[in-house]
Amino acid sequence: MPEKNQILKELEERPTEPNYSHFENYMISIFGKTLYMLFIHNYTKKMWGSEPNELTSNWAINRIGLKSSNSKVFEGEWQGLPIEGYTKLFENMVKDIPIEYNCKSFNNNDDVVLFSGRLDELCKYKFGVLGYRSLEFKNKLNDEWENGDFGTINLPQNPIYIRKANFNVLYQQDKQDSLIQYQKAVPTDDFNKPMYPINTKENFKLKIRYLKEVCKSKKIIPVGRLGLYKYLNMDKAISLSIDILSLIEKWRNLRPKERYSSLSLLLNKF
Repeated sequence: MPEKNQILKELEERPTEPNYSHFENYMISIFGKTLYMLFIHNYTKKMWGSEPNELTSNWAINRIGLKSSNSKVFEGEWQGLPIEGYTKLFENMVKDIPIEYNCKSFNNNDDVVLFSGRLDELCKYKFGVLGYRSLEFKNKLNDEWENGDFGTINLPQNPIYIRKANFNVLYQQDKQDSLIQYQKAVPTDDFNKPMYPINTKENFKLKIRYLKEVCKSKKIIPVGRLGLYKYLNMDKAISLSIDILSLIEKWRNLRPKERYSSLSLLLNKF
């Protein structure tokens, strides 16, 4: 890279302790300014629709880091996708469990509701609207793919798209045609459903107010990325779902402050 010497100089001059004041300062203290501008700044603005210095650093601490030689995003020994897709996976998981769809009533004595929709919508936007981002997808047949070792490639300098995915590579399919999917981050609306919580200081404060409000209820427990307003990878989402079971079992018997403190302790693990 033509910026090699400048990059190495900035890496050597990094502070021993990262700057946690906001996302941009944190990233520069980890990567140096040149790498940050090349790979992170534009991507972040496209992804979140916000200036990087408006975002908090806490959500990025265990998600984005500097690696010396390994280009893998995830370090887990076991990685993969369901052979027949996620829909079939979840169908198999609930195969023998009675399910009723589109119900608007439940047993007032025994039922506890796990709510995985928007946290602010659950409370009828009582304190204001939380910020979420969504994605739009554009598929191209047999488009250029630079490297067959990677199923997903980020596009930090592209003016529109944040990344692209090759499903032949992701599912390890040996087919003549390939489907390349381009992903664009967009605001939420009636068509583009909320997917990602936007981690600004204002949203974080609002999230706490909503969580405390929901914890007043004996019957409703917020869960998932939208309900907890927490950016979770798939592995973290599964781990949290397992860990939250013990809290679900005792939810009705706890006081509101105990529910909130227990929920906060769980979220801080991820």
